[in-house]
Amino acid sequence: MAKTNKKLVTIGVPLISFILAFEFLYVPWQSWVEEQKSVIERKSKVTEKQERAILNMPKYEKFIEGYKTDIAAVTTNFTTVEDDKELSIRWLSVIDDSASGYDLVVTNKIPRDKLIISDNLVAFSGNLKAEGSALVLLNFISKLEDINKGHRIKAVTFLRKPNSRNSLFIVDVEFIKVFSRA
Repeated sequence: MAKTNKKLVTIGVPLISFILAFEFLYVPWQSWVEEQKSVIERKSKVTEKQERAILNMPKYEKFIEGYKTDIAAVTTNFTTVEDDKELSIRWLSVIDDSASGYDLVVTNKIPRDKLIISDNLVAFSGNLKAEGSALVLLNFISKLEDINKGHRIKAVTFLRKPNSRNSLFIVDVEFIKVFSRA
């Protein structure tokens, strides 16, 4: 029996030590190596994309310059503002100017939000309600939306005014005005 124990100790202890070393040293090391390989691979793909973008930069700069020229040409008719405090007043004046000459009543003008588009462009939106005949309201909306001046209608809702003898309609308009900055 002593011989068997000695044989078991001489073979078993190194075998158990080898299995434990394999389980607690080699397997974690191998998974760490695989993880590092995937991290390096991801970073090299990002680096390749960045290098391609840098190489194509002159091409992008040509496009950007072309777009700047196009935007400058489009925005020449836009109203220029010095200060953002003027936006709501200018927005209201566009509505008043567009409504003049029409047989309608603007019942509600609500300036709402400023949206900065770029360093040179800023938009201002709001809602308005008007009452009048359908044809007059359609002509008013047509005059109000003038893309060349930076006027844009985002949404329109037509409602027939209840209990109206003259077929009056109410229109709810979400109106956006784009300004250029000085």
